[in-house]
Amino acid sequence: MAETTIRWQAVTRIVELARERPELADVNVTPIYPGDEAGAECVYLGDLAGPLSVPVTRAQDARVTYDDKFDITWAIEVWGTDADTTMARAAQIVAALQDVIATESQLDDLDGVVTARITDQNGPLGTDTRNGILAVAQVVVSVLARYTS
Repeated sequence: MAETTIRWQAVTRIVELARERPELADVNVTPIYPGDEAGAECVYLGDLAGPLSVPVTRAQDARVTYDDKFDITWAIEVWGTDADTTMARAAQIVAALQDVIATESQLDDLDGVVTARITDQNGPLGTDTRNGILAVAQVVVSVLARYTS
C-alpha cells in the first residue's frame, strides 16, 4: 500500500521547490488556504482534481496499468495599496511559480509521473477593496502518472 498518493506528492514537491526560490522568499507558499496567516503575498493549493482510471478486474496473473491524470491549481493572492505595483508583483509571482514548474526536473523524479506541464493561467486580475488592492491569479499544472501493478 502506498504511503500517500502521487497527487499529494506532486503538491508537496512543488511547495518545497517554490519555497527554495529566492524570488518567492517573502511569499507564504502553502498546500492549504492560509486564512488569516496569508500575509500580503501567498500561493496556495486552490484545487486538486482529475480523472483516475483504475481497472478493477483482470485476467489471472495479468498486470494492471492505470492512469492518473490530474490538475493542480495554484492560487496566488497579493495585497497592496497601489494598483500598478500590486498587479506587477502578482505577475512576478506567477512568473516565478511558472519557472519552478518549467525548470525543475524533480517533478520528473516522482514515481510514475510521465508528464507535468503548465496548461493554464488566469490573471492576474485586480480589485479595489476597502482593505486595499487585491490581485489574484491561478496557475494550473497538469500531471499524467501511469502505474503498473
